[in-house]
Amino acid sequence: MNKTGEEIRLRRNRIASRRAELPIEKQAAFSQKVQTGIVTERPSLRIGGSRQNDEPVPISPSQEPIWNWEQLNPGSSAYNISVAGELQGCLRTSLISQCLNEIVRRHESLRTNFVQSGGLATQVITPPIAQELLVVDLHRLSELEWKREARRLASEHGRRPFNLTSDALLRVAVVGYEAKCAVLRTMHHIVSDLWSSNIFMRELGTLYDAFGEGAPSPLAELPLQYADYTCLQRKRLAGQALQAELSYWKEQLSGLEPLDLPIDRPRNHAAMQRAASEGILLPKKLTEELTALAQAESATLSMVLLATAAVLLSRYSGQQDIALGTLSSGRNHIEAEPLIGFFLNTLIIRTKISAAQSFRSVLRQLRETYWSAEMYEDLPFHKLLEELKPHGNTGVALSQVMFVMTAAAKTAPGGARPSSGRFANLRFSALSGKQQRASFGEAKYALVINAAGSALMASHISCNSASGTGRLRTRRIPERKARSVNNGPRSLPSGPWNSR
Repeated sequence: MNKTGEEIRLRRNRIASRRAELPIEKQAAFSQKVQTGIVTERPSLRIGGSRQNDEPVPISPSQEPIWNWEQLNPGSSAYNISVAGELQGCLRTSLISQCLNEIVRRHESLRTNFVQSGGLATQVITPPIAQELLVVDLHRLSELEWKREARRLASEHGRRPFNLTSDALLRVAVVGYEAKCAVLRTMHHIVSDLWSSNIFMRELGTLYDAFGEGAPSPLAELPLQYADYTCLQRKRLAGQALQAELSYWKEQLSGLEPLDLPIDRPRNHAAMQRAASEGILLPKKLTEELTALAQAESATLSMVLLATAAVLLSRYSGQQDIALGTLSSGRNHIEAEPLIGFFLNTLIIRTKISAAQSFRSVLRQLRETYWSAEMYEDLPFHKLLEELKPHGNTGVALSQVMFVMTAAAKTAPGGARPSSGRFANLRFSALSGKQQRASFGEAKYALVINAAGSALMASHISCNSASGTGRLRTRRIPERKARSVNNGPRSLPSGPWNSR
């Protein structure tokens, strides 16, 4: 076994040993922490010599697919990450501006643009400058009119595309009304992900409290920047270090056939990019039952929902070989934890389902596949696509369905609260409704299933489905699929989870 294969084997054994030492009732929680990136084997990076100040910094392997998409789809807002929330009480906008300036100073990724140089996409890091904060005063409107106008502004704020070459890739606006306000924030995915969003809100709350008291920033300087991480990652990928992972994925996905999702009518490429979404809240009792099932099978709630989706899609399509995409945090090193940037990687979870199987049997199979995939998560997904060359050379060619589980964690990366002080009770769902983190009507997959929850709360399921024109059909398609996920566990074979 080569060195890389030996390292991976040892890494798997260490995590498995740590898990086996725990009481059975705590093993599922440990699995959840590993899956969400809170607990894992996280070696320290060798930072020395990571980046020379005078050398161009190429984009990271994770950023390459987004950059390529943007070149083929100019003016798209598909990779905008936009949230909008209502906050009781008036904010001091001068403090917000001060906080934004400090956050952007700390994180080079938020003052980075992207250009083509010598046939290579590179990062251009600009010096810190004062950030623009849009402040809209709507005190003269009635509360109903304020709500309507705030929603319109939130939609406009999130839909407006970024120019990766020249625009600041972070926009923040405050919409004021009497004793409350709305906070709108839009970032481009090429410099951010969900983990980064939590970091941003935590630092915003910490800085707002400190600056409001006239104190300096209490935040420690970052150990490295995203561009440093990019150089280190590329140096590692330049060798043979990932050959073992590539071999694993080639074997895992060998012979995979595309999922033939049933659609109500043919769709052209333009229609497939239009999307609609629908969200449902799973009943608390059902969530408790699903969580108990996960614990009994040493699995996670995410695995149970993923298995449910696989079984339902098998029924919809009539196929027994189901591949679903899901995301890993991509932050496999300690120094990456406090950074704002795009680290996500896509994993393909393949499950073979037969009519004779019980749901528990499907879940166990998926659990083992998921654990194996987590051990081989370092290979950038687009590198896998380049090697396998599926039809169209896109992730959709391997899986038309993306499943994303967001843990409703009470702590942020590193154990801190996601936000503090005035921002601890910021309700992001108040204005954005069903599109809390929306792609604003553009789809990259035929179906995206977003789940958020934990053992302490009911889970929320939303489905974003690529649809054609026609408002009625556009809304019904994801609604049917979302409710199928809700009803699915109760209609699965053998009870559905009493059978062993």
